Amino acid sequence: MGVPYPVFPLLSRAVMFVQLDCPSPWSAPGRFALCSDLCAAVALGTPVKDSIGRSGALAWVVTVYAVFPSPSPAPQLAYTGVIAMLLLCCYLLALQREKWLVATP
Repeated sequence: MGVPYPVFPLLSRAVMFVQLDCPSPWSAPGRFALCSDLCAAVALGTPVKDSIGRSGALAWVVTVYAVFPSPSPAPQLAYTGVIAMLLLCCYLLALQREKWLVATP
């Protein structure tokens, strides 16, 4: 399951048109990538928080992000890998909560 290439540029362009306080429109893809990574980290830590606690889940998410090669070098880069990480984490969260229809592509 890959992310189609035009998804990231289209969503970045939508953020570029929506944001009003940005000094430069070229910072929109970086902002979108950071927000996507934040949402992926929350989706990754939510199932773990129930079993090992909040501080353990935070340590686990930091460890996974440090080891996983896609977002770790520079999560602020405007690249489709952040959307793939977000979709993967949401998929795993849906499977853990037994939301089968949400997890089925």
